[in-house]
Amino acid sequence: MFFNKTLFVGVQKIRLKSVDSTNSYALNLLSKNNPSEGTVVIAANQTEGKGQMGSQWLVEPDKNATFSVILYPRFLQPSQHFLLNTCLSLAISDALLQKGLPNLSIKWPNDIYLNDKKLGGMLIQNTVNSSSIVSTVAGFGININQEKFPEVLPNATSMAIETGKQWDLDELLDGFFAAIEARYLHLRQKGGKDFLEEYHSRMFGYGEARRFSDPAGRQFNGLVAGVSPTGKLLLDKVEGRVAYDFKEVIWL
Repeated sequence: MFFNKTLFVGVQKIRLKSVDSTNSYALNLLSKNNPSEGTVVIAANQTEGKGQMGSQWLVEPDKNATFSVILYPRFLQPSQHFLLNTCLSLAISDALLQKGLPNLSIKWPNDIYLNDKKLGGMLIQNTVNSSSIVSTVAGFGININQEKFPEVLPNATSMAIETGKQWDLDELLDGFFAAIEARYLHLRQKGGKDFLEEYHSRMFGYGEARRFSDPAGRQFNGLVAGVSPTGKLLLDKVEGRVAYDFKEVIWL
């Protein structure tokens, strides 16, 4: 079980009533000074929340967990960026699994799914130099108590919808911070060698035949064979195993 007291993640909190994006706010903060590692920016309302590849993350005010965490993973090389992705994906799923949520999975590259519906996602923005990841802003949006979603989000769900009850946002945030810290310390101290195997054990569609398309709209079938250490989706197709980067394949 996770304890809500942490050493650094969430010790420094910046709470905002409304902001365009917690990631944008955190990145601006980084550009001006050196906030302590683990500083979190929490917003009751995000007006321009960002998702992967520029998509918009739409939320209802005061209903969801929308926050960003500032980290300094200088112990990682730029080529190890996906280790950070697996670390944080596992952390969020750890915290949610502690709440007894059924059928929870991680959908490559950055979504959290519950009962085959999108519960949330994350956006990781790294600053790197030639030898290390200098700083990271990891933004999270988890649907908690919102019960209605716009028609443009037909596959969205929330903890309230799936469980039939309302949840304490502050308690959940404390759980997320503790889980992030635990996984991050493991990564820093032990290298996270087991993370990819754990990621596969929780991966949406792992070992299943799924339908995909390329950016040009050409559809194809592929058996989800996992993710490479560099973060590419591995699909077994008629012609063999193919590795796809974030922008090269779309789930259908």
